[in-house]
Amino acid sequence: MNNLEKTPKVEVTETKHEQEPTPTWQELRDRFRAVLTDLWDETRDIERELEPKVLPALKRLRDEVAKLIEKIEGRTKKPG
Repeated sequence: MNNLEKTPKVEVTETKHEQEPTPTWQELRDRFRAVLTDLWDETRDIERELEPKVLPALKRLRDEVAKLIEKIEGRTKKPG
């Protein structure tokens, strides 16, 4: 038996895809600039939201580090 006779025939239909024209370097630059501007604005907004929440913790951390530095400096001065 011939296997080719048993296989179903598949119709090939050509579809035309709508493609955007390739952007120019200037258009790509403008898109990239717009994305970076949006990103910059978003990070500024996030910073404004987080600063009141994070600043007190950072101040406490700074104080703790200062205490540890004083303690270590005190240890090094005693034997000498």
